[in-house]
Amino acid sequence: PLLAAGKHVLVEKPIATTSEEVQSLYAKAGEHNAVLSVNHNVCFLPVVRRFYETLQSCNLGDIRHIAVQWQRPLQPPSATWMLQSSRNLVLEAAVHPLSIIAGLGGTVHSVTATPFRRHTFPNGHTICTEWELAATFDRMSATLRYAMGTTYDHTAIEAFLSEGRVYADIARGIVTVDQYSTSKGSIDTLKHAGGAGAQAAWQAASQSRREYADAFGLGPTADAFQISMGRSIQAFYDSLGRNAPHISPTDAATTIQICEAVPVDDMIPRDTKPAAGSDGRPEFDEPSEECDLSILGGSGYIATAIARAALAKGLKVRVLARNPASISESLRRQGVELVVGDIRDDTALALAFRGAKAVVDTAFPKGSPRMAEDILALAERVAAAASDAGTDLLVYFGTIGSMNMRDSATITDTTPIDPNIRERNPYARGKGLAEQRLFALHAKDGLPVCVLRPGVVVGGDNAPPVHPAVGQVRNGRHIVGSVAPTQPMPWVLVDDVADAVLSAVENPQVVGKTYNLVSAAKLSAGEY
Repeated sequence: PLLAAGKHVLVEKPIATTSEEVQSLYAKAGEHNAVLSVNHNVCFLPVVRRFYETLQSCNLGDIRHIAVQWQRPLQPPSATWMLQSSRNLVLEAAVHPLSIIAGLGGTVHSVTATPFRRHTFPNGHTICTEWELAATFDRMSATLRYAMGTTYDHTAIEAFLSEGRVYADIARGIVTVDQYSTSKGSIDTLKHAGGAGAQAAWQAASQSRREYADAFGLGPTADAFQISMGRSIQAFYDSLGRNAPHISPTDAATTIQICEAVPVDDMIPRDTKPAAGSDGRPEFDEPSEECDLSILGGSGYIATAIARAALAKGLKVRVLARNPASISESLRRQGVELVVGDIRDDTALALAFRGAKAVVDTAFPKGSPRMAEDILALAERVAAAASDAGTDLLVYFGTIGSMNMRDSATITDTTPIDPNIRERNPYARGKGLAEQRLFALHAKDGLPVCVLRPGVVVGGDNAPPVHPAVGQVRNGRHIVGSVAPTQPMPWVLVDDVADAVLSAVENPQVVGKTYNLVSAAKLSAGEY
């Protein structure tokens, strides 16, 4: 409908799931004089742009072959659309290196792929996570070794030209050029090793300076992902004046054409293939007239645990989710009712809350550049919808990070929000302001709200390997801590959080109150 209205459209990758869809979209754009493009942001990573520029300026002849190594750890929860099928993994993740190959190769003539490894995830899906691909184009050949779920993070592109080689280490942001010198034997070897080392060292030093400047607020962001997204979006807007997309239709179509040629059906054991005519996405329901519990953020880690616990107690559960494939099949089999829609859509909220005795709001706008403001606005929207639906109880998930911990020797359920909440990080600030707003609505209009503030939530089947409050996993095997190892942490098991929600739903005395959800465990961050 946007293209039909003559609106210019930038689509998050993949632009479509089939070549026919790609052709239809571009035909529609041309018919209505609209610019259509796809956000292949990996092509705008600083290191990839340098790789392209080096290929243009190195004077080493024509590209004969491109070899790509794409080996990454796998950390997203198994409920995501990407891990519903091998095809989805190709379209969501492998599309990154394939878009680079397509941009260099032109028209593709042949594609073959060979599977190596499969992995069965907690959602029950068996996915091919490792395979190799070979393709031929008008001007060159290409290979891709794709591996998802490895502990060693290695992403690299190697271009073999008629008179040399250009190599880009994407993970480290390094581009090096190699060509034979006029020397022989060990002298040539020394020049080769020394030249590559000098190029890498200079780029690493420059990158280090940018990262430190970013860390101390003395320069622009050094985050490669943020830079790539910003450059891709800016390139799209710049292209509007030329009435031509920043990613050519040929490159976009070739990328999907290669994705289609990967024989994912042969990569899946026959007993795990979806039924004929199924794309792996669960169907969604017309909401019934009533339910015991309606959950927002239904595909999330905590929300999934709440839904399972409620179903186990025989409650009728409904969840709101933007992507139906994000809801695990086990929940669907247990009878959870699914409403497809966005929390920002009042119609979707009305359907989700229809006849709901209690509403649990675990959602928040991940990745929003205006997170604090969006958290507050969404809380107000949910409160209004819950009131309109006549819900008996709204359980809102706040955070202990919003509380005033500076002046309180002991944190209790009555510890107030930090009076300087606007100085906190965007997530804690948004949650704190939302909590204040909801209790103001309780005092003014009788909004039946209860706020739960969970601590550091761990445990369960789909838990992240390390909670971000503790640290981050680097390269699949190292944990870089975000707090001191001796720091005691307010742990809580996700199943205990789910039990607390069900206890709140069963107890009308919780209205107008807050509860901190923490366990008696005294583990420090280092011990954890």
